[in-house]
Amino acid sequence: DAESLPFDGSRTFRQGSDGLPGSNEAGDQFGFSLAAGNFDFGNADELVIGVPFEDIGSVQDAGAVMVLTNDGTGTLNGAFFIDQDTPDIPGIVEAGDLFGHALATGSFNGNPNINGLAIGAPGEDIGTVQNSGNVTQINGSNGGLLLSTARAFSLDDFPGGADVNGQVGVALAAGDFNGDGRDDLAGGAPGVDFFVGTTDAGVVYTLEGTSGGLGTTVGISLAANFDSLPGTPDANGRFGSALASGDFDGDGRDDIAIGEPGGRVGGQNGAGEVIIADNATYPSSPRQGIRVFQGASLPGSVNTETGTTPDALALSTAYPNPFATQTTLTYTLPTAQEARLVAYDLLGREVAVLADGLQPAGTHKATLDAAGLPSGVYMVRLATEAGARTQRVVVAR
Repeated sequence: DAESLPFDGSRTFRQGSDGLPGSNEAGDQFGFSLAAGNFDFGNADELVIGVPFEDIGSVQDAGAVMVLTNDGTGTLNGAFFIDQDTPDIPGIVEAGDLFGHALATGSFNGNPNINGLAIGAPGEDIGTVQNSGNVTQINGSNGGLLLSTARAFSLDDFPGGADVNGQVGVALAAGDFNGDGRDDLAGGAPGVDFFVGTTDAGVVYTLEGTSGGLGTTVGISLAANFDSLPGTPDANGRFGSALASGDFDGDGRDDIAIGEPGGRVGGQNGAGEVIIADNATYPSSPRQGIRVFQGASLPGSVNTETGTTPDALALSTAYPNPFATQTTLTYTLPTAQEARLVAYDLLGREVAVLADGLQPAGTHKATLDAAGLPSGVYMVRLATEAGARTQRVVVAR
């Protein structure tokens, strides 16, 4: 029998009771993640419950989500599971996939009356690359979630490719980052190694909404001290472990708040910080940001640091960018010091050394010649005694 959903009161839901399928099992962690959305053009939202440690048959911690539907009058009229054994859902059930670890809903097709659902599975293996992770998106329809529209996105869809323990899908957030009226999706991959020596520094990727839901267009890649965001790519920083979206500056575009719980602040490993990426110029660079962290002088106090640091170390935006033949990079050193400016491909290989050695204080220029470089994305890193700065450049022919 249908059961009441008393929105004016309270209600507890458990697997195997309260009108829900499944059974209570030790370690399932039913309710680990939650999301609400209107998947059927109705006048009320449905509730999605993540159960990432659910065993599917004998496969441990494969994960599942439960969708609770209602008829808009406060009546529960359906509850069903989705896992990677469900017809039309990409992938297969594997131990440790953690399908349902994170959930997000949004108007990915731009229709404000209907939502799509995104499901993170950070433990998904991509080929032989373990725990690289993926995200599954399902469109809504007149009849509810249309499973036949499900498609999966993995790190193979982004620059750099699959990454061992990259864990994309640990965190998700939806918002209209480019101001086109459609929600986009941000996915945290806190286990991605940003550079050699920065294990688990973390990256956040975005996918842009289209008329058919999330498309294959990669919006931006975000990392600490990358494309003018403040901070540094700290080893074990796990940038992207938590995400939230909101129009924090009132410019009509949603911005992304990114948790970096292992971030190093004031010499303290694991102090943690939050970086807010301002998407005013999405997807162009630079993207300005604000760094927020607890202060050491006043316990619990909050300090903010903008992308312009007081030590004046800077790596300015390359011009032109994108470029076909050459681009010029300008950087500033606050004091005379050893400095190394290097361009890398997305596999972390050096492709050009632009400067290396003791240099005087002041502003310097260097030229990156694209001769011999295939079209694509490269990262230029300035490493000095005062710190490091990184930005992305694109060779386009």
